[in-house]
Amino acid sequence: MPTPNPLGIQYLGVPGSTLDCVRAMVTILTSPYPCREITTVVERRRGEDHQAVCFVVWGWVGHDITIVPNGFGTHGGTGGWGLGLVLHLMEFYRVTVNVQWVDAEMFDRIARGRPSKREDQGAQRQEKSSYTTVAMNTAPPSHAGLLDCWVMAQAW
Repeated sequence: MPTPNPLGIQYLGVPGSTLDCVRAMVTILTSPYPCREITTVVERRRGEDHQAVCFVVWGWVGHDITIVPNGFGTHGGTGGWGLGLVLHLMEFYRVTVNVQWVDAEMFDRIARGRPSKREDQGAQRQEKSSYTTVAMNTAPPSHAGLLDCWVMAQAW
């Protein structure tokens, strides 16, 4: 029997690999089991002309949280292509989307499935994370924020 994830977080995709992360998002979005909603997490980089992006999927296939890591970005490379494709699919499948801008440290923690030091310690003690209520659910659905992400992805 597999060991349960102590934080209740499922992790799909490979950090830094756009194709693997796009495949993960296509699997989620085209699944016969719809997710509750998706949070697009954007890394706030001051003085940069691009941002890294990952996705937090809520309530999909028996998991409270599914993280698709940072294989996406707002730049002109494959990360920008992947982000544009996934945003189109989210619109097509009419998935509820939130957008959350976070600093670089928090982005790295979310992309790794450890949104705070408490969760890092909780993983060691095998406690369930309070991530759902503390880190992300404070943002209401924001289609304007999604549009901002889309505009950045199309800029390339």
